[in-house]
This record gives sequence, structure tokens and C-alpha cells, in this order.
Amino acid sequence: MSTDHALFTAALGLSAPWEVSDIRFDAEAKCIDFDITFASGSRLACPACGAEGPPRP
Repeated sequence: MSTDHALFTAALGLSAPWEVSDIRFDAEAKCIDFDITFASGSRLACPACGAEGPPRP
């Protein structure tokens, strides 16, 4: 992970397995777009019941 990606991951308050994977800045539109992803093999919890799902590809 690049320094910029790590900085924005921290600034957005993301924690493992989530991280910023891409950053795009449009100076003319005064806009920053982020892509957020997770590490392959991560297990994500169901937002409704909290049950852990199978490893993600």
C-alpha cells in the first residue's frame, strides 16, 4: 500500500480488512474519488446479524 493510500485509509477511519485501493483527484471539479476494497480471503460479517461469512475471493 502506498503512503497516499495508507494516509487516506487512516483519514477515512477504515480498519482491516478494508483499505483504500485507488485515489482519483479532479482539480477542476474539486473532487476526490476513492475505491475501497478488502484483502482476498477476508471474512466479512453480516450487517444484520453479525455472523461471519465464508472467505471472500
